[in-house]
Formats: sequence, structure tokens, C-alpha cells
Amino acid sequence: MPTANVSNFLKQAHADDRLAAQTRGIDAYQALAELSSASGHPAEAADFRSAFMARNARVLLEHMMQRGLVDLTTLDPAEPIDTEVWNRVAALDLAPVVQQLTDYQGWTPARAASVERRYRRFLYLKATLPEGNASPTHEVDEFWHQHIINTRRYGPDCEAVAGRFLHHTFLAPEDPAEAGTLNSVWLTTQATYESLFEEPYEGTIGEALLHRWPKR
Repeated sequence: MPTANVSNFLKQAHADDRLAAQTRGIDAYQALAELSSASGHPAEAADFRSAFMARNARVLLEHMMQRGLVDLTTLDPAEPIDTEVWNRVAALDLAPVVQQLTDYQGWTPARAASVERRYRRFLYLKATLPEGNASPTHEVDEFWHQHIINTRRYGPDCEAVAGRFLHHTFLAPEDPAEAGTLNSVWLTTQATYESLFEEPYEGTIGEALLHRWPKR
């Protein structure tokens, strides 16, 4: 359960459209702590992180499987981050990809920075999970496409991170067999991502907290 101040802040946000809009726009725990303080329900960044982790994708998926709401999916135990692989991902120069998205796709710098962070973490999953076991969000996929089309960079970046080419595979959602595989891969990617990186895979942190701790 969230701390009392986090709970009270989220209740206030559910009741106040202006505060809700501010909350949904926030993608950092420290910024949520600052907003909660300004709203009269001061909570620490760590409190917001704990509230998110109490209902992260892995926790929610386990509950849904227990209740028979989704097909059973094998969830391997969460492994600690491999710092050697992560350091290689962190060292990549993705500034040209960000530039492409802001100059030619109309992305704001804030949106590009947020998706860049998640894309790096997605690349980590691509490098460390078995081939085909990581599925991107729509925005991460767009960032990935922009990275791939710069072929002189993408190939060497893959080698630097994973020692192999990281293929962009496609499963057809209209095919029942492939749709089942796609859904399973998506659920396990989301669960693994959120367990490792302690943030929502899709959407902002503030948006996820409002959605996952609804008004009571």
C-alpha cells in the first residue's frame, strides 16, 4: 500500500483535474515528490517509487494469472542488472537518433529524452534476454526504427552492446498463433522491464500511479 501522504496526494489528484494533468505529465519520482509537497501532501521520491513497485507489471500479471484473467505465462525470477552490459548500453551515442526525431518527426526534446531512456533499457533487454523475448512499446519502436535506418551506426552499436546484430522481428497480430506469442512476449517484457528499472514501460510515472491506484 502507498504511504498515507502518497495516498492522499493521489486522491487529491483524482479529484482535481488540474493536479491530475500535472501528475500525468511527470516522469520522475523526484518531480512527483516536489509536486506533492506543493499540494500539501509531501511525500518522498522513494515513497512514490515504492507505490509504483507495489503495483508494477510483474505484480499485476501474477495477480491476473492467479485469477485466470490471462493465460499462464512463465515468469523467470528477476535477475540483477548485468552492469557490464548496461555500461555498454549507457555508452552509446544516441544523440543523432534524438536529433532525427526532434527535427523530422516533431518530437519535443522532453519526449525524445524520455523515450531514449526507455529505448536504452529496451536494448539492454534485447541483449540479455533470449532472441525474440523483448517487445517494444509504440514509442520505443519508433525510436528503434530511427536508430536502424542509420545503418552505419546501428550495426556497430549492436556489436558494441550485444556482440551480435539485434534484429527487428515482426509478428502478425491477425494470425492467432502469432498473436498469442506476441501477447506473451509483451507481457513478459513489461514485467521484466518494470521489475528491473522501477518505472512504467509505457506512459509516465505519474500516469501509471493514477491508473494503478484508482480513486477509492
